[in-house]
Amino acid sequence: MTPSEFRDGRRYYLIEQPLPNPYFSRFRAKLFDGTSAYHGLRLTVNRRLTSGLQVHGAYTFSKATDDHSGWASVSDYEGDLQGYADLKIRALSSYDIKHSFYSSFTYDVPGANLPGAAGKILGGWSMTGLLRLNSGPPATLLADQPRRGTLRLQNVDGRRLDLIPGGDSSPTRPQNPDQYFDVTQFAFPTPFFEGNLGRNTVITPGIAKFDFTFVKSTGLPIINENTNLQFRAEFFNLFNRANFAIPAYLLFDRNGRRYANAGEITRTTTSSRQIQLALKLVF
Repeated sequence: MTPSEFRDGRRYYLIEQPLPNPYFSRFRAKLFDGTSAYHGLRLTVNRRLTSGLQVHGAYTFSKATDDHSGWASVSDYEGDLQGYADLKIRALSSYDIKHSFYSSFTYDVPGANLPGAAGKILGGWSMTGLLRLNSGPPATLLADQPRRGTLRLQNVDGRRLDLIPGGDSSPTRPQNPDQYFDVTQFAFPTPFFEGNLGRNTVITPGIAKFDFTFVKSTGLPIINENTNLQFRAEFFNLFNRANFAIPAYLLFDRNGRRYANAGEITRTTTSSRQIQLALKLVF
């Protein structure tokens, strides 16, 4: 690898010195000794079926950290490691979800015991709902990989950004998908210095989604006593909430020019509201 030393508390790559092995212009290394830690608090609430209502809820507050979030540590250009010379620097895991809440309910609408036509119309209705609320996973902001032929770097990432003095490492703007984070908080890495911005510092958008279902079951004794006609109305993402995907995390090209789409979100992770109607004969 390229020789390096610390200057002013930052790693500096000594490109003026000859490479330890001049016969290799570039190589990749995989290590299988990654470590991780997970700490979480989980709370659950259950209400058994009472008066036609059943409710389940679960909330998890957690934190996951590691020195690499893949199945094998890659010390080359993939940008997941904090630095080849600092393989054991820990950060948030790429799958860290700080807050996670799920809740579901089932309710049988009263009316089945009503006499006559009222019982036929109001009876047999049930409704179910599923609510999901999750915070988003973290992401690493990067620059395009510099030309190695020019830098003469061997096994050096060169993509890590610098955080400006006094800057915010996670300056998110959740309501602004056109620029989800403040790109002015980050700078193109100083040549031959390892950038000081950590791994997985920006928390990406989470998910809020509610699905709802109405079901009406009507007995058909004309056919036989066990036959039912079931009508279903299903609403996916009932409130039509836009759940945004990960923003563009490449901020600079290899020459230090900031990309125009840096921080922009161009897609969603869930579909828009969808309504599905169905009739089913159960016998």
